[in-house]
Amino acid sequence: MLTSLLPPRTEDIGLFKLYKLETIVGRITKHEEDHEKNIASLNRKLKKARRPMEKLAAKHIEKFMSSDSYNHALAEQYKQGFRSGLSEGFEIFHRYAMKVDVNRKWATIDYYKAFAVGATHQE
Repeated sequence: MLTSLLPPRTEDIGLFKLYKLETIVGRITKHEEDHEKNIASLNRKLKKARRPMEKLAAKHIEKFMSSDSYNHALAEQYKQGFRSGLSEGFEIFHRYAMKVDVNRKWATIDYYKAFAVGATHQE
C-alpha cells in the first residue's frame, strides 16, 4: 500500500502527453500508456508522408515552461502530494517538443518529462 503512494523512480518515468496541467501527478502512473499514444500518433503521421520514413528529418527540441505555468504546476503537485501523505514530491515540468518533417511540413508533438526526487512518506 505504501509503495503505491510513492512516485516512480526517475528511470521508470517515461514520456507522456500532458492533457491538463493540473492532473500531472495523477497522470504519472499512466505515463506508459500515454507514451504509447504519442508514438502511435507519430507513426500515423509518418505513414502519411510521401517520402520513405528513414529519410524524414526528426529532432528533439527542448523547451521549458513559463515560470507562471511552472509555479502553478509545482503548487498542484505539492497539494496532491501532501494529500497523499508524501512529505516531498518530485521535480517535474521539463517540456519537450518533437518536430517531424511530414509531407515537407513540420508537425509538432508536445510531451513532458517528470523527474522524481526523494519522496518520503509522512507518518
